[in-house]
Order: sequence, then structure tokens, then C-alpha cells
Amino acid sequence: MIPELRILHLEMTERCNAACPMCGRTAADGAGKPYLTNELSAADIESWLPAETIAALHYAFMCGNHGDPILGRDTLAVLRLFRRHSKALLLGMHTNGGARPREWWTELANIMGRRGKVVFSVDGLKDTNHIYRRNVRWDLLQRNFHAYIKAGGRAEWHFLVFRHNEHQIEEARALAQREGFAKFIPKKSARFAADSGRFEPLGEDGSPILAPPRDSRWLNSEPERLNALQDAYGGYEGWLDRTPIRCKIQEERSLYISARGHLWPCCWLGYGSVPGERQAVDEFLERNGGLDQLSLREHSLEQILRGPVFEAIQRGWSTNLAGGRIAVCAKMCSTELNLHGSQYN
Repeated sequence: MIPELRILHLEMTERCNAACPMCGRTAADGAGKPYLTNELSAADIESWLPAETIAALHYAFMCGNHGDPILGRDTLAVLRLFRRHSKALLLGMHTNGGARPREWWTELANIMGRRGKVVFSVDGLKDTNHIYRRNVRWDLLQRNFHAYIKAGGRAEWHFLVFRHNEHQIEEARALAQREGFAKFIPKKSARFAADSGRFEPLGEDGSPILAPPRDSRWLNSEPERLNALQDAYGGYEGWLDRTPIRCKIQEERSLYISARGHLWPCCWLGYGSVPGERQAVDEFLERNGGLDQLSLREHSLEQILRGPVFEAIQRGWSTNLAGGRIAVCAKMCSTELNLHGSQYN
């Protein structure tokens, strides 16, 4: 048993029905990445996680880096497994909501019960949601959240604010209330501070389709703060090299399992499950025993947690890039910046 583990984040699949421009699944040319096909099974989870470990969890949720959990073949089976071991466990899921038949959503609501929630990522209304959530059909999305809420499921609507949808926030908020969503949360995207190489669709006039909102209330201030920090440290690498790190995951006692069966502290490092996605993580793994050291198909939870990779990650927090610090740790867990949490401010 791992008594300190309280939150588990699962990437059930690398497959997705959407093609969002700022997603790691979408290549720089706008196409999907054909090698992203891996997923977890209920048998995997049952063999990797002892019943007492599941029972001790406070929260288990499905999201991930590349896929949407509603595309996972065993998503419902894994949720049933969790619920069987703990009636009190809070279950969660983040999804675009644009796949699966109505009956699937009804069953999901029945499994989740009062100790569960689904976050629907809906970035606009019928005429705008598809601009970012490419390939998500509004009629299917609406049918699915109807079915889930009608069956007693607790739902939240998270609305990523862009220039093209900021005028619809209050209309969407009112719709969410009428539809029975428990919460409506506008999100201030921090992805405009992301590294280059993402797909950036252009309009007919050649300008980017995706742009930050004009209304300052919905602007994320952290990208501007990052620019100031870079100036203070003599550049981006200087900031990564020296910024103090306090690991968010260590504080909340959380772990992440990728769709390829690798155990990571967090999803931000978990991009390393796909070689080539994060060069700095690839190089770090080469120096510390390789990706196989994190495979739950080859090692137990305890072995991985006590193994060379987790030890090296933690050592890096108190040193610099040359000494083994991972740039991702500095960017996401700097005490001077909060790119993730600032979305909800």
C-alpha cells in the first residue's frame, strides 16, 4: 500500500475525436499524430493498483495529455472498478463531450453517482465551440450532456475564453444554468505562453483564428509575468535554471499514469511517455535509466517510486539545468509563476 497517495490522474487513451490546435495531439500542420493509439485497460489498472491503494484515494480522475477518456474502450470498466473498491471516492473526468451514444452517458452518470463529476470543456456555443474544439459536433455534445445530467450526473462547464467567443460568456453561463450544470467556469488560457511548434490556424485574411480576448477581465496575466521574469533572469533559460521550485504534485500527493502505462509524478512530465514530445524530458531519461524505469508493465508502483527516475526528479528541484533540473519542473512548479492555476483566477 502507498498511504501517502491521495490523487490519481489517469490518461485512459491517446485517441481523441477532436483536433484542438493547442493540444499536444495536434501536429504543427494541423493533422493528428498517427502514432498516438495507446490506451489502458481495466486489467492493467487492476493489476497495477492494489485494492487498498484505491480505497485510500480521495480523488481519481481521467484527463491526460493526448486523448479524451470517452474514447477509451475500458473507461467505464475502470470507473466501476474504482467505485467497487470505494463508495466515498470522488471520481472525475474531463472531456469535450462529443462522442459515444446517449446510453453510454446515462451509464456514466449511474457509475459516478453523487461522488462524481464530469467537466465538459465547451469553448463557446453552437456557432463558435468548433473553432477551437475542431471536429466536435454541437448536436452530439448537447445530446450527451443532456443525457448525463438527466440521469443524475453532476456536470461542470469549463469555457476557455478566446477573442472569438468572449462575447458569449454570459449567454453560455445562462445556458449552463438552464441545462442543469452545477458550475460554469470561464478559463483564462495560459497556452499563448506555450512553446512554439503548435498548430496555429489562419483565417481568410491570413491572421490567426485563435487570439487572446480583448477584455482584460479574461486575459491571463501569467504570460506577461513570464516575460518580466525572463528579463530579470537574463533570459528564459536563466529563469528555468534558477527559479525556486515547489512541487505542486508532492504537496497534493498525486500521481499520473499515462496511456502507455508509465508512472509519472504529473501529466506535465508525462509527455515523456511519447519520445520526441519533450526533448528535455527525453534527455533526462537517457541520463537516468530510460523510460522503461517508469513502466508499470515491468515494475511495481513501489519500485518505480523508489527508483532512479523519481529520485533524480526530486534532486533536480534544488539544483540547476546543468545539474539535472528538468525545465518542465521549473516552468510548471516555479514559486514565481502559476501557469496552470492562473487559468481559474
